[in-house]
Amino acid sequence: MGPSNASLIATYISKAHKAVYIEVYALTWKELADTLAALANRGVQVYLVLSANVYGGIPTTEKKLVQYLQSAGVNIAFNNDFKFVHTKAFVIDNETVILGSINPTYSGVTNDKGLDVVVNDPSVAKEIATIILNDFNGVYPQYDFSGVVISPINSYGYLKWLLSQPGRVYAAVEEIYSSSGLADLLASRAALAIARVTDVEGVQRVPDLTAKVIVVGDLVYVGSVNLSGSSIRDNRELGFIFYCPSLARSAVSLIKEWAGSESNNIAYQTTSSGVGHSLAEDALIVLAVAAIFALALLRRKRV
Repeated sequence: MGPSNASLIATYISKAHKAVYIEVYALTWKELADTLAALANRGVQVYLVLSANVYGGIPTTEKKLVQYLQSAGVNIAFNNDFKFVHTKAFVIDNETVILGSINPTYSGVTNDKGLDVVVNDPSVAKEIATIILNDFNGVYPQYDFSGVVISPINSYGYLKWLLSQPGRVYAAVEEIYSSSGLADLLASRAALAIARVTDVEGVQRVPDLTAKVIVVGDLVYVGSVNLSGSSIRDNRELGFIFYCPSLARSAVSLIKEWAGSESNNIAYQTTSSGVGHSLAEDALIVLAVAAIFALALLRRKRV
């Protein structure tokens, strides 16, 4: 069933000493809930934002876990101010961010083809923590964080900018729809584009794909934003745009593998924290990168 590194998100979070800030669409992963409860019990501040709107209704498992977490001292808010809070973001001690497309749910960690990045950069971590805490409190300023893709604020502009940059384009996005206003641009440029659902010709369908990753040359977008009108205009979504050639190469290899056009002979990656994993995992994929270099281009030249 699941990949061998499915516990990496919980492993990173378990090392928190001061505070953890989380914003996710849904939470049914008991291992993560146990980790958060243990942190709260030993005095770590834990804030959790969940979507008040979930397709098909809030899962019964999530309701039970929410009660469990609240009894342990976890601060929880259900946000109803967006169509969906579709973010998958975790901030640890205002130093590390885990962000991407992996839901902390049973299917999210055992079956879905998703992609997260782990960013070790206090400035970036504080930016994402600010968004999560503001969403917790129902406060919505117009953010201007360089390289941070935010729906419904700047995701259309950032992704259009990305898709207009020179270089070969590869994309694995769960939903690619014309309603995004970007699908035709993607389809006209992509050497390979895959999706779970789409209304665009030339996009290959891949079951169980939940990733949202676009590579243009050495630029890489990873996040929760789908190429759909609601994801860009109505939801709360978060993502990053990196300038990072090594991440771009790894992401392209992964997209090709998901599309079935590449063998499993993909390089083994070792993160700065000493956690290693194979990019050939079928479902949960976590990459660790140094944001100080990866965001350098976008910090020098704002889009």
